[in-house]
Amino acid sequence: LLTEDSKVAWKEVLKLRADPEFDPRHVHPVLMMQRSALFALSAFARPQRVIKIVEKGIDLKAERRRVGNLDQTTIDEVFDDQHIHHSYSFSFIIAMRPATSRKSVLPEFQPVIVGGESNLPNVYVNLEDYRLWIQVPTYQGKMETFVSRLGLDEKSLEGLLVATVVVNGTSIQFYLNERPQLPGSKKMGANALIISPGHIISGKFKQHFKKPGPKEDPPGIFDGILTLVQITPRVFAMHEVESQVRAMQREAKVVLQTRREKKAVANL
Repeated sequence: LLTEDSKVAWKEVLKLRADPEFDPRHVHPVLMMQRSALFALSAFARPQRVIKIVEKGIDLKAERRRVGNLDQTTIDEVFDDQHIHHSYSFSFIIAMRPATSRKSVLPEFQPVIVGGESNLPNVYVNLEDYRLWIQVPTYQGKMETFVSRLGLDEKSLEGLLVATVVVNGTSIQFYLNERPQLPGSKKMGANALIISPGHIISGKFKQHFKKPGPKEDPPGIFDGILTLVQITPRVFAMHEVESQVRAMQREAKVVLQTRREKKAVANL
């Protein structure tokens, strides 16, 4: 049951959300404490099983290449009942470089993550508006496609952006930080395919590196870093997504700081 304090806090949150200048990154301290407690209790009751696919920084504007791998042994250890539930939560972090990114005049898609044989969702950035396009492979033999409500250059999403795709059988919701991107859970035509062994790809195709002609518009580009790509069989509730965002952002700061230090040493 909600305490009187939490009821008062929630009323204050509703007032804040009605303000057009409300920053969704700000969380009421009482609600933050409750979410942390719920996340901790959930973790104790059901220990986390996570496959960390990418733990280093990946340059998104570099040429297309393998960045991670899923093997059968790891999948069997973590996804022991996926043939029954067909569910998972798939997360990753993007750190955008706005100064060196450029939008395209027409829709053009830059790969962020290509799941391939692993059956992980494909993730693309539409260079026209920087919205994320998520493609989930299903048992109908086709990709179900969903588009984020917000572009990655949205001011409220500045910094380390955590994207979370929650698949529960035929239902899907995905989040940019704590903000749901679909109006309620969307239904797919069939269950998502089970997670399988395979390579994960990221980066641009070679043909996107050609220089434009004298009368051509310069090609669009999304410049940034991809890191902390991971998947768990858990179907995250909204409060778990919110708690995970802060934990992943803290971890990403360490990863990216190490990356900068390595570059500095290499340039000596």
